[in-house]
Amino acid sequence: MTVRSNTLQSDFHPQFDALLAKNFYRLRESQLPFRVEAFNISNTTSFNAPSATVSSSSCCTVTSTSVRLRDNQFARRHDFLLEKDP
Repeated sequence: MTVRSNTLQSDFHPQFDALLAKNFYRLRESQLPFRVEAFNISNTTSFNAPSATVSSSSCCTVTSTSVRLRDNQFARRHDFLLEKDP
């Protein structure tokens, strides 16, 4: 059996990421930076190309994805600002 080159391909799905950041200031001596990061916002699944081993029983089956699932990260930090001497 002859198989042409590039017959097993996977689809392309773009992945959208986002970042929101805000600094909160307290009494001129400290700040609280807050961040929210989101990866793969649309939660779009993109599959890898099918297996190309013709002699295998799993021939032409898709067994994995090429992108991670939706992932969110939250971060907060407390920074103390130093005053300069006059």
